[in-house]
Amino acid sequence: MILDDFRLKTDDERVFELTIAQARSAAIQMIGISRKSSGAVKRFLKDRDYSTEVIELVIQGLIEDRYLDDLRMAQTKIKARTGAKAESKARTAQRLNQLGLDREAITSTLSDLPDDRDFALQALSAKFNRHFQAGFDAVSPELTFKMRRFLMSRGFSTEVTRDTIRTYLKGRLFEDDDS
Repeated sequence: MILDDFRLKTDDERVFELTIAQARSAAIQMIGISRKSSGAVKRFLKDRDYSTEVIELVIQGLIEDRYLDDLRMAQTKIKARTGAKAESKARTAQRLNQLGLDREAITSTLSDLPDDRDFALQALSAKFNRHFQAGFDAVSPELTFKMRRFLMSRGFSTEVTRDTIRTYLKGRLFEDDDS
């Protein structure tokens, strides 16, 4: 009876398990003490000619063992892009995708973000507040062009850029009139 429950592994099964162990070891060595995305580890293992099945099993194991956490990595990257570094949701999604983060992690993180207008105003304020703190009370066409170019380079749409500049300038130029 006991012998019926005990099954010897075939050579193919042993080779497969050894391959998984080798791939996992290579992935952990690649990750080291830094944070890597699941996509980066997948590319690394694929470049070393591991099969798709082995790669998926290794990635799943690394996620379960918390060597990989795409959601936390996405949140960390977004926190780093505040102030003058703030970007539109579309640009942020593109940046996170290029890092090889899981689509679910990107979608989840982006859904928690405020509207693009909030980020655009944050970026504009961080970049241009010193201009108004210096005592300038007029806005030159060159300054509005710089503001527009700055926001567009951060991935904000034309509409969001236009509305944000209007809101920003209204708040800066007329803030003394409200008192």
